[in-house]
Amino acid sequence: MTIEISATHPQPTHPGLIRVVKCPGEYMSYAVADRDIEKNQVLSYLDKATLAKNAYTSVQVSPTEHIELNSDLVYINHSCEPNVAFVVGIGGGVHDYYLKSLKNISKGEALEFFYPSTEYSMSQPFKCLCNTKSCLGEIKGAESIDKDTLNQFPLNDHIKLLKSL
Repeated sequence: MTIEISATHPQPTHPGLIRVVKCPGEYMSYAVADRDIEKNQVLSYLDKATLAKNAYTSVQVSPTEHIELNSDLVYINHSCEPNVAFVVGIGGGVHDYYLKSLKNISKGEALEFFYPSTEYSMSQPFKCLCNTKSCLGEIKGAESIDKDTLNQFPLNDHIKLLKSL
């Protein structure tokens, strides 16, 4: 899924790291790597994030809390074979929330994360269009995915807690 939003933050927010590809139409814009990225790198701390209500642009960080990224990171879309992950630690401090690469990423490659790794129940479920071999089809959040399938993905602690993993 891609999102069409009007940026309320100055752009670009991560020059040299990501570039937003703006496309006409609803849910068509996306983020790509602006340089080659090695596996297991912390790409960005989520230091512009603010607490928010559950929305299609928010990221869930605990069983009850969501944040808005307030940056171009909001253009990172979903894939059932993600190359990045939002890591949201229990502490809630600036360095407890960050974006991490899961594999080597080439310059120009779309940045994608597995939405149910942070989202238990999505405010706006959607039909996945990632077209990967492991595509789950309908993405509604971790709540609707069986434990065996979820365990194949990197998950945040609040999702493990809510799913009793």
